[in-house]
Amino acid sequence: MLEIRGLQVRYGAVTAVQAVSLDVAAKDIIGLIGPNGAGKSSTALAVAGLIRPSAGSIDFDGRSLGSLSAASRVQAGLVLVPQGRQLFPSLSVADNLRAGAWRLRQRFDRSDVDELLRDFPALHDRLEQPAGTLSGGEQQMLALARALASHPRFMILDEPSMGLSPIMVDRLAEVIGRLARERGMTMLVIDQGIGLVRRVASRVLVMAQGRIVGEQTARELADQSAVEAMYFR
Repeated sequence: MLEIRGLQVRYGAVTAVQAVSLDVAAKDIIGLIGPNGAGKSSTALAVAGLIRPSAGSIDFDGRSLGSLSAASRVQAGLVLVPQGRQLFPSLSVADNLRAGAWRLRQRFDRSDVDELLRDFPALHDRLEQPAGTLSGGEQQMLALARALASHPRFMILDEPSMGLSPIMVDRLAEVIGRLARERGMTMLVIDQGIGLVRRVASRVLVMAQGRIVGEQTARELADQSAVEAMYFR
């Protein structure tokens, strides 16, 4: 469903992503891990259309994304859940969900909200609460729910476990697994650590210094020392 070839991202004289190529098949979950500054988020932003790559190609469902705006990519079914969640903190939970449904071009009412929150029951009693007052785990669940409001076919989750307790990471893994099983969702899950991706991904790419430096199965990720060796190549 997603095919990246020779992706390069530069910020002035600094090359953040160097000749990255990867594939994500339909209904698969692929992990992308690596240390801070490895180029993971820059890769996600390029795929989402929020920054323009300096070289390479990105195809989604057989169609080149090169000329498409970020909004058009959302309309095509590709959605980014950004690092830091990027919610509208002063808006209610319900209004954040309505903002996520903008591409539907139709009425989005309470029944739609209730249906969406079946996967996020903790948010039911907080619909009128400002998003900025939620806990970190609740905010991450809201960010996921807001992304689902646009009915995507492909989701990129950028650092979804950042700042979460181990219990919330467990809950997040359960939600991701359920979305994959029940909705047939295709995902690229980006994280610094291995705790979450080891539980949800079929295979995991390791990124360091702007490049893909290795690939592991979930079982192979149990060898932390091998992963660390790839981090610091």
